[in-house]
Amino acid sequence: MPYGGFSLPLRDALLERAFETWIHGWDVAEAVEYPYAAPAGPHLKQLVGLAARLVPQTLAALPAPPGDPPPSGVRRVLRLEIEGPARGVWRIGIDPKAENEAGPVEDVAEVRLDGVEFCELAAGHLAPEEAALGQDGDKDTILRVLRATAALSRL
Repeated sequence: MPYGGFSLPLRDALLERAFETWIHGWDVAEAVEYPYAAPAGPHLKQLVGLAARLVPQTLAALPAPPGDPPPSGVRRVLRLEIEGPARGVWRIGIDPKAENEAGPVEDVAEVRLDGVEFCELAAGHLAPEEAALGQDGDKDTILRVLRATAALSRL
């Protein structure tokens, strides 16, 4: 499905629409002080998965970090651990040029977040600097990935 400057598979386009509907419904509910629950765990997990899959594309659109280029032949990833009802682990590629390379995978950082908090970040409702229950590893990579996640709200 065409989506502005990019396209999404139909399943992801429908998940993206569900994500937007939930977030905007939440905004309205907060404004009128109406109780509004997050999606059930399995549904929330699908929304988290969509956002996690889109982050590498957003990273590719951001300027490359200063410093040495990443090592060739190694696919560096950030390990995203989601807690709560959407519990799961995703590995987010941080080197767009190495995304399709075969070879060893190296975890360079780890972030632990609640599923709703991750979705709030992806929706632009939470500042990257305020996100993450736990962080380990390369702090620059962590902040870069969190900022790319927040940038999803502008796609």
